[in-house]
Amino acid sequence: ADAYIWPARHPSPDMTAGQYSLTLPPMGARFRLKATFDGSGYPPELRVIIRAMKYYGLVLTDHGSDWYVSGVPDPRWDNAMLQLMNNITGNDFEVVDTTGLMIDPNSGQVDPPGTFADVPTDHWAWPWIESVYAAGITGGCHPNPLRYCPGADITRGQMAVFLERGIHGGSYIPPPGTGSVFADVPLTHPFVDWIEQLYAEGVTGGCETNPLKFCPFAPVTRSQMAVFLLRAEHGSTYTPPPASGIFTDVPPGDPFAPWVEQLYNEGITSGCGPSTFCPNRVVTRAQMAVFIVRTFQLPIVTAPGN
Repeated sequence: ADAYIWPARHPSPDMTAGQYSLTLPPMGARFRLKATFDGSGYPPELRVIIRAMKYYGLVLTDHGSDWYVSGVPDPRWDNAMLQLMNNITGNDFEVVDTTGLMIDPNSGQVDPPGTFADVPTDHWAWPWIESVYAAGITGGCHPNPLRYCPGADITRGQMAVFLERGIHGGSYIPPPGTGSVFADVPLTHPFVDWIEQLYAEGVTGGCETNPLKFCPFAPVTRSQMAVFLLRAEHGSTYTPPPASGIFTDVPPGDPFAPWVEQLYNEGITSGCGPSTFCPNRVVTRAQMAVFIVRTFQLPIVTAPGN
């Protein structure tokens, strides 16, 4: 086994001195907390750290003791609370191969490939879009060259695919549709399988009744998306806690307020301004990528230079 791997530049002093076997993980190895790890029982402050370990992972920088997370000294760190993470073990992590990002073994600079022609590496949503692609959630919006259309509105039909793959995984294939559930989603519709499965799982009840319709080409507002995301995450019977009035543009009496505030409380959204949510604003495909990664806690692809 190697004593160290990129981006590390040397083995640990203990390994150099021969005190530990080279069967130990090499210095510089990156480990990522598995996406299946359940962090729901931890306090909100620790869920932030757990989510970061799922997204970014950890780089091994020392040997000689049990693994621990090192942080910058700050009075906002509560050491007693951090001890609650002691039950997270090495078996809860997976090894990440980062050699494909290396430009030079003597440099920590990375060169991650840009998947989509219309999403350059300096695009604000690059990590999120690359992450939903890597997870198999999306294949883009147009081939040759491959594009994602980050500024385009997400439609209800496209949303069905994103949500179903978020729930079941990127390799999921829904049962064949019938074309008889929604009056506006015939068997020839490209997303009929996904839309009918979303309905079967109780995530959606459609957009109109008598006859039942889904409105597959209609855009999705931020308030509507809050409901879709939380039902996809928690199940069709989920009911969020009562609203308290977090956002000035979503008063507690608004029927979407409990869903919007729960989305905020789970760290899936921070709103669109200091105290606003913009509930009627349409969700773009770039924003959808962020929502999906955060809701289903997908591993995130690190942006260049990070």
